Amino acid sequence: MKYLLILLSFTGLVHAEPTWVMTKCSAPLSYCVEFDCIQDAVLTAKVVRSGLFTPRYYYDLYSPEGTFLARGINRVFSLGLFIPSQMEFDIYDETNAYIGYIGGKFWTRGAAFGFGNPHGTEVGSALLSSDSDQAIFSILSPTNKVMATLNGMLSGDLSNWELDVKKPLDIDSRVLKIFTAFISDFHKCFIRKPEIYIITPTNNK
Repeated sequence: MKYLLILLSFTGLVHAEPTWVMTKCSAPLSYCVEFDCIQDAVLTAKVVRSGLFTPRYYYDLYSPEGTFLARGINRVFSLGLFIPSQMEFDIYDETNAYIGYIGGKFWTRGAAFGFGNPHGTEVGSALLSSDSDQAIFSILSPTNKVMATLNGMLSGDLSNWELDVKKPLDIDSRVLKIFTAFISDFHKCFIRKPEIYIITPTNNK
Protein backbone atom coordinates (compact mmCIF):
# COMPACT_ATOMS: atom_id res chain seq x y z
CA MET A 1 0.00 0.00 0.00
CA LYS A 2 2.84 2.35 0.89
CA TYR A 3 4.52 1.79 -2.47
CA LEU A 4 1.21 2.23 -4.28
CA LEU A 5 0.72 5.65 -2.65
CA ILE A 6 4.27 6.64 -3.58
CA LEU A 7 3.64 5.53 -7.17
CA LEU A 8 0.39 7.48 -7.34
CA SER A 9 2.07 10.56 -5.90
CA PHE A 10 4.89 10.27 -8.44
CA THR A 11 2.37 9.85 -11.26
CA GLY A 12 0.58 12.99 -10.08
CA LEU A 13 3.85 14.92 -10.16
CA VAL A 14 4.65 13.68 -13.66
CA HIS A 15 1.26 14.85 -14.94
CA ALA A 16 1.25 18.07 -12.94
CA GLU A 17 1.71 20.96 -15.36
CA PRO A 18 1.59 24.65 -14.43
CA THR A 19 -1.14 26.95 -15.62
CA TRP A 20 0.12 30.44 -16.27
CA VAL A 21 -1.00 33.73 -17.77
CA MET A 22 1.07 35.93 -20.06
CA THR A 23 0.38 39.64 -20.28
CA LYS A 24 1.86 42.32 -22.50
CA CYS A 25 3.10 45.15 -20.31
CA SER A 26 4.17 47.86 -22.77
CA ALA A 27 2.57 50.26 -25.21
CA PRO A 28 1.69 48.57 -28.53
CA LEU A 29 4.03 50.70 -30.67
CA SER A 30 7.31 50.25 -28.85
CA TYR A 31 10.64 48.96 -30.10
CA CYS A 32 11.16 47.07 -26.85
CA VAL A 33 8.15 45.32 -25.31
CA GLU A 34 7.90 43.21 -22.14
CA PHE A 35 5.61 40.28 -21.39
CA ASP A 36 5.09 38.95 -17.86
CA CYS A 37 4.39 35.27 -17.22
CA ILE A 38 2.38 34.93 -14.02
CA GLN A 39 1.64 31.71 -12.13
CA ASP A 40 -0.38 31.79 -8.90
CA ALA A 41 0.04 35.60 -8.74
CA VAL A 42 3.85 35.22 -8.88
CA LEU A 43 6.13 36.33 -11.72
CA THR A 44 7.77 33.16 -13.07
CA ALA A 45 9.30 34.43 -16.32
CA LYS A 46 9.60 37.47 -18.53
CA VAL A 47 9.88 37.81 -22.31
CA VAL A 48 11.35 40.91 -23.93
CA ARG A 49 10.74 41.58 -27.61
CA SER A 50 13.04 43.91 -29.56
CA GLY A 51 12.23 45.11 -33.05
CA LEU A 52 9.42 47.17 -34.58
CA PHE A 53 8.39 47.14 -38.25
CA THR A 54 11.68 45.41 -38.98
CA PRO A 55 12.39 42.18 -40.92
CA ARG A 56 13.73 40.52 -37.77
CA TYR A 57 12.27 40.26 -34.27
CA TYR A 58 13.97 38.90 -31.15
CA TYR A 59 12.03 37.39 -28.24
CA ASP A 60 14.29 36.91 -25.21
CA LEU A 61 13.13 34.79 -22.27
CA TYR A 62 14.38 35.61 -18.77
CA SER A 63 13.91 34.14 -15.31
CA PRO A 64 12.23 36.32 -12.63
CA GLU A 65 15.73 37.24 -11.44
CA GLY A 66 16.71 38.48 -14.91
CA THR A 67 18.81 35.47 -15.98
CA PHE A 68 18.77 34.96 -19.75
CA LEU A 69 17.21 31.58 -20.66
CA ALA A 70 16.42 31.49 -24.38
CA ARG A 71 16.00 33.56 -27.53
CA GLY A 72 13.54 33.25 -30.42
CA ILE A 73 14.63 34.78 -33.74
CA ASN A 74 12.23 34.94 -36.65
CA ARG A 75 13.36 33.81 -40.07
CA VAL A 76 13.50 36.74 -42.48
CA PHE A 77 13.02 34.78 -45.70
CA SER A 78 9.52 33.47 -45.10
CA LEU A 79 5.91 34.49 -45.67
CA GLY A 80 5.96 35.71 -42.07
CA LEU A 81 7.59 38.89 -43.34
CA PHE A 82 4.13 39.81 -44.65
CA ILE A 83 1.75 37.55 -42.70
CA PRO A 84 2.28 37.07 -38.93
CA SER A 85 0.46 33.72 -38.98
CA GLN A 86 3.25 32.42 -41.25
CA MET A 87 6.17 33.57 -39.07
CA GLU A 88 8.93 31.07 -38.37
CA PHE A 89 11.24 31.18 -35.35
CA ASP A 90 14.45 29.42 -34.41
CA ILE A 91 14.94 29.07 -30.65
CA TYR A 92 18.34 29.00 -28.89
CA ASP A 93 19.22 28.56 -25.23
CA GLU A 94 21.62 30.58 -23.06
CA THR A 95 24.61 28.74 -24.55
CA ASN A 96 23.39 29.47 -28.10
CA ALA A 97 22.50 25.80 -28.57
CA TYR A 98 19.53 25.14 -30.85
CA ILE A 99 16.50 23.90 -28.90
CA GLY A 100 13.67 24.03 -31.43
CA TYR A 101 11.54 25.99 -33.82
CA ILE A 102 8.09 27.49 -34.28
CA GLY A 103 6.61 27.67 -37.75
CA GLY A 104 3.34 28.78 -39.28
CA LYS A 105 1.55 26.11 -41.30
CA PHE A 106 0.62 27.38 -44.76
CA TRP A 107 -1.63 24.53 -45.93
CA THR A 108 -3.92 24.69 -42.92
CA ARG A 109 -7.27 26.39 -42.77
CA GLY A 110 -6.99 29.21 -40.25
CA ALA A 111 -3.94 30.02 -38.15
CA ALA A 112 -1.80 27.05 -37.13
CA PHE A 113 1.78 26.63 -35.94
CA GLY A 114 4.07 23.65 -35.56
CA PHE A 115 6.63 23.13 -32.78
CA GLY A 116 9.83 21.23 -33.47
CA ASN A 117 12.59 19.80 -31.32
CA PRO A 118 16.35 20.28 -31.95
CA HIS A 119 16.32 17.31 -34.35
CA GLY A 120 13.64 18.84 -36.58
CA THR A 121 10.88 16.48 -35.44
CA GLU A 122 7.48 18.07 -34.88
CA VAL A 123 6.45 17.50 -31.26
CA GLY A 124 3.17 19.41 -31.28
CA SER A 125 1.12 22.11 -32.93
CA ALA A 126 -1.18 25.00 -32.09
CA LEU A 127 -4.44 25.39 -34.00
CA LEU A 128 -6.58 28.51 -33.69
CA SER A 129 -9.95 26.91 -33.01
CA SER A 130 -11.70 30.19 -32.18
CA ASP A 131 -10.83 33.75 -33.16
CA SER A 132 -13.57 35.52 -31.23
CA ASP A 133 -12.79 38.11 -28.56
CA GLN A 134 -12.08 35.06 -26.39
CA ALA A 135 -9.72 33.28 -28.76
CA ILE A 136 -8.59 29.69 -28.28
CA PHE A 137 -5.48 27.94 -29.56
CA SER A 138 -5.72 24.18 -29.15
CA ILE A 139 -2.27 22.72 -28.39
CA LEU A 140 -2.15 19.32 -30.10
CA SER A 141 0.11 16.30 -29.89
CA PRO A 142 1.66 14.88 -33.09
CA THR A 143 -1.38 12.55 -33.22
CA ASN A 144 -3.73 15.56 -33.01
CA LYS A 145 -4.89 14.95 -29.45
CA VAL A 146 -5.70 18.11 -27.47
CA MET A 147 -3.05 18.42 -24.77
CA ALA A 148 -3.69 22.02 -23.69
CA THR A 149 -5.47 25.22 -24.66
CA LEU A 150 -4.10 28.72 -24.90
CA ASN A 151 -6.97 31.09 -24.23
CA GLY A 152 -6.74 34.73 -25.26
CA MET A 153 -8.86 37.62 -24.10
CA LEU A 154 -8.77 41.26 -25.11
CA SER A 155 -7.90 43.84 -22.46
CA GLY A 156 -8.20 47.24 -24.12
CA ASP A 157 -5.47 47.46 -26.77
CA LEU A 158 -3.64 44.48 -25.26
CA SER A 159 -4.49 40.83 -24.60
CA ASN A 160 -4.00 38.22 -21.88
CA TRP A 161 -3.24 34.58 -22.68
CA GLU A 162 -3.80 31.71 -20.25
CA LEU A 163 -2.29 28.26 -20.73
CA ASP A 164 -4.55 25.47 -19.50
CA VAL A 165 -2.69 22.15 -19.64
CA LYS A 166 -4.79 18.98 -19.74
CA LYS A 167 -2.02 16.42 -20.40
CA PRO A 168 1.79 16.57 -20.27
CA LEU A 169 3.35 18.36 -23.24
CA ASP A 170 6.41 17.36 -25.23
CA ILE A 171 6.88 21.00 -26.26
CA ASP A 172 9.79 22.74 -24.51
CA SER A 173 8.31 25.18 -21.99
CA ARG A 174 10.76 27.88 -23.11
CA VAL A 175 9.53 27.55 -26.68
CA LEU A 176 5.91 27.70 -25.55
CA LYS A 177 6.48 30.90 -23.55
CA ILE A 178 8.20 32.58 -26.51
CA PHE A 179 5.32 31.49 -28.75
CA THR A 180 2.77 32.96 -26.32
CA ALA A 181 4.64 36.27 -26.22
CA PHE A 182 4.61 36.37 -30.01
CA ILE A 183 0.86 35.60 -30.12
CA SER A 184 0.22 38.31 -27.53
CA ASP A 185 2.37 40.72 -29.53
CA PHE A 186 0.40 40.15 -32.74
CA HIS A 187 -2.95 39.46 -31.11
CA LYS A 188 -4.86 41.55 -33.67
CA CYS A 189 -4.16 38.79 -36.19
CA PHE A 190 -5.60 36.11 -33.90
CA ILE A 191 -8.37 37.74 -31.85
CA ARG A 192 -11.36 39.30 -33.52
CA LYS A 193 -12.69 42.42 -31.81
CA PRO A 194 -16.28 42.09 -30.63
CA GLU A 195 -18.78 43.63 -32.99
CA ILE A 196 -20.50 46.74 -31.69
CA TYR A 197 -24.02 47.34 -32.90
CA ILE A 198 -25.41 50.87 -32.78
CA ILE A 199 -29.17 50.97 -32.43
CA THR A 200 -30.65 54.14 -33.83
CA PRO A 201 -34.00 55.22 -32.46
CA THR A 202 -36.91 55.26 -34.87
CA ASN A 203 -39.54 57.95 -34.92
CA ASN A 204 -42.97 56.43 -34.45
CA LYS A 205 -45.66 58.65 -35.84
